[in-house]
Amino acid sequence: MLVFCAWFVVILNLVMLLYEENKENYALIIANIKKYRKKRGLTQQGLALRAHISKGYLSQIEAKNYKHFCSLDVLMNIADALEIPLFKLFLPPNVVFIDEQVAAELDYGKIRRLLDQDMEPDEEQ
Repeated sequence: MLVFCAWFVVILNLVMLLYEENKENYALIIANIKKYRKKRGLTQQGLALRAHISKGYLSQIEAKNYKHFCSLDVLMNIADALEIPLFKLFLPPNVVFIDEQVAAELDYGKIRRLLDQDMEPDEEQ
């Protein structure tokens, strides 16, 4: 029994260490869940229903002081409910994602020329 308790304490400490190491990543995911939920005009109750989880569980996930994080399966359900690809929950706010349809309509040659012009040193006229 004493050996079991010792292992339990070791495992608990490892879990807490992993949580602390990933706290910034969890905060990013939480912020993205909230951002896309609000963008879709969903309440916590509405998203929870679509993601097949309880409102209380979603509220815990969105709480920054939550000591455990949800499983990948739950994140996949949330992403599906938000109608976004899973990877968008992991993107930092300064990363812009252009969907394929918009990207197909862009004139990359024109964009490249404009970028090249901005990179050249100013010439005196």
